[in-house]
Amino acid sequence: MFHGSYPDSFSQNQRSGGDTSNLVPNTPSEDGPRRKKWIWIVLVSIVIVAIAVVASVTMLNNSPAKAVVQAYYAAVEKQNYTAAYTCLDIQTIAHDGQQYPATQALYIQASQEIDQAKGKVTTYTIIGNELSYDLFAGNTANITVDVTRGGNVQEVDIQLRQIGNKWKIVGIDHF
Repeated sequence: MFHGSYPDSFSQNQRSGGDTSNLVPNTPSEDGPRRKKWIWIVLVSIVIVAIAVVASVTMLNNSPAKAVVQAYYAAVEKQNYTAAYTCLDIQTIAHDGQQYPATQALYIQASQEIDQAKGKVTTYTIIGNELSYDLFAGNTANITVDVTRGGNVQEVDIQLRQIGNKWKIVGIDHF
């Protein structure tokens, strides 16, 4: 009688000349190493994706563009419009229904008029932050801010562009 890694039924069928095509020998499984390899591939992939998500969130939350918006609204909240203007790189200012070339003096005047009409900025919260890169436009960002003036909350969209190695506000949909 054959005593090896095959079951007795296999060796008996083989000896008697029976059909052995449907019997599978008890050999060590080759799936074990393959299965372990796939488990490692899946685990490493999950770790890489998790690291990428954490890095993206950290980058968005600590972005220089966001810091410029925070500096801008901190200055506006204190009604320090000279400091706020340094965060801008705008070409025109809408005032009295007209577009005028942007100057610091006009910006200060327009900001003070908005404060009188709508109330001064009392709080602001950044609620959206989207960074992007365009071959022609370079690094840009769109940041959404909830701004409270006179007890009313208004959502403000701010466009930024990296100019040299500094970020500047290039557009604001509302003051």
